[in-house]
Amino acid sequence: MEGRKNITFVRPAYFKIVGFIGIPNMHYYYVFLFFVFFVSVLGNTTVMALIYLDHNLRSGKYVAIFNLAFVDLLGNTALALNLVALCYDRLIAILYPLHYQVRVTPKIMLSIVAFIWLFVLTCVLIALGLLTRLSFCDSVVINSFYCDHGPMYRLACNDQTPNLVHGNLLIALILWVPLIIIVSSYVCIGHTLAKISTAHERIKAFKTCTAHLSLVAIYFIPEFSCLRTSAILICRLHLLRNIYGTYPPAIKEGAVLCFLLILEDILVCGPQRKMDKRSSIL
Repeated sequence: MEGRKNITFVRPAYFKIVGFIGIPNMHYYYVFLFFVFFVSVLGNTTVMALIYLDHNLRSGKYVAIFNLAFVDLLGNTALALNLVALCYDRLIAILYPLHYQVRVTPKIMLSIVAFIWLFVLTCVLIALGLLTRLSFCDSVVINSFYCDHGPMYRLACNDQTPNLVHGNLLIALILWVPLIIIVSSYVCIGHTLAKISTAHERIKAFKTCTAHLSLVAIYFIPEFSCLRTSAILICRLHLLRNIYGTYPPAIKEGAVLCFLLILEDILVCGPQRKMDKRSSIL
């Protein structure tokens, strides 16, 4: 009976990743990855250092930005969810400006960030648990560039249904639900801006959202492009998804955060802070 179990349920000692095999001029790709890694570390570290050292950036908004840079430094699993945290900041700022200091505090933002981390870790642990029930009795060759949940469970020779359901649910919860929340929030923001009487004030209020909207576009457009690409292109051309969908978020959220979000606070909110100081002196 024990011998039969060993035959029908197989846990291989290793998996073979073949995504890099047979690709011409691979050394250029390695140079590119090193460049992306360097920019990622430099950009995100700069963002976190600026927020930590500048006491003017110790607000709820920059708690979310610090966490976004930190998550991007580790990987891009929860980037979309962290964009939702920033969307909450913009939603309150436009819809309830008088309540902003009360509803977007560091404590509240830390609670949102903690919930996102708990949710993502739970999803990852469930995925790992589901992988342990699979038997890999046929092949250990992963036709990809890393040991991700999807490429691994498709190699199993027993029932893959729980993994398939979990994988599709995870895509919906981490990609589609954040996008729906963000779009719905900006519909509400647009409706509120339309009620402002003067065009100057509408543009001024909208400028506070441009940095976040840029990040949303920079993140989601490549993601959906890569989903479509991976469904159409085959085998070697899957490298495009690896280059464009896995690594560039590091450049996107690192460098773009530095120049859009923090500079937005300096350029847009800085003059207002100076006027407040002058008013208090007078």
